[in-house]
Amino acid sequence: SIRGIFQLSKLTFVHCPHTGTSKGINQFLVNALPSLRIQTEERRGEDHKNVFEIQQRKGKDPYLRAMFVNKREKTIGVKNKTEEEIAILVENVMSEKGGGEENTEASDADEDIERARNVATTRSSDIFE
Repeated sequence: SIRGIFQLSKLTFVHCPHTGTSKGINQFLVNALPSLRIQTEERRGEDHKNVFEIQQRKGKDPYLRAMFVNKREKTIGVKNKTEEEIAILVENVMSEKGGGEENTEASDADEDIERARNVATTRSSDIFE
């Protein structure tokens, strides 16, 4: 949280009830999610009752989709992960600030693209002169 404000606005668990790759997330949803909901309500108060959402997508690999207050979205694949591994991922996502690292990587990539365009423009102008 930043200054006591939790940054995670919604965490969606997307899974298939039948495939073997969803075994860990299915166990997590049955065993750990109910107590996690109670803990979250106690920590965040009544305003944050609907933080968790469950979606079934038959025949698809499972993943977590985290939506943050600053409108950023993060997707984490949990294919073939155990219940314990998913619990660790959920705790990590719940304590995240909602990004920042992506901005630096994106800006570095943008700078690289801009440099490449400048080099290409310079070379093509040398050819035509």
